[in-house]
Amino acid sequence: MDRLKTLCQLVLVAVFFLVHGISLAADIPAPPKQEIYVADFAGMVMSDDKKEILEIGKDLDKRFGAQLVVVTIVSLDGDSIEEYSNKLFRRWGIGNKEKNNGVLLLVSKEDRKFRIEVGYGLEGALTDGFTGEVLDDMTPYFK
Repeated sequence: MDRLKTLCQLVLVAVFFLVHGISLAADIPAPPKQEIYVADFAGMVMSDDKKEILEIGKDLDKRFGAQLVVVTIVSLDGDSIEEYSNKLFRRWGIGNKEKNNGVLLLVSKEDRKFRIEVGYGLEGALTDGFTGEVLDDMTPYFK
């Protein structure tokens, strides 16, 4: 009987969350209005590095219309890095909509995970193999 009562309570809580649009997964923050190429929500990027990333981002955008965005977050709150980065990439609209030429580097501090999400328009140039090598080269910096 106690098990049935507990199960009913869990179902009611789940229904409440669904009705009110509350998600147990990590929230996607709003994109920055300025300095759109770096969103350091976890406070991990040094000021000199931030300036350099901003310059590279502006140059790529100006020369090729492509956007490279670096985002740090504190935690994925149970989401997979793949799911979270894909949601963030789509919600923020990284890159040109028609060319789908955005690149996201997402770093989750507490989870000690990072991922590169590439728009379809750049998949020929930034293959899974290449982005995997980049991530492998980054790994020592996160120990």
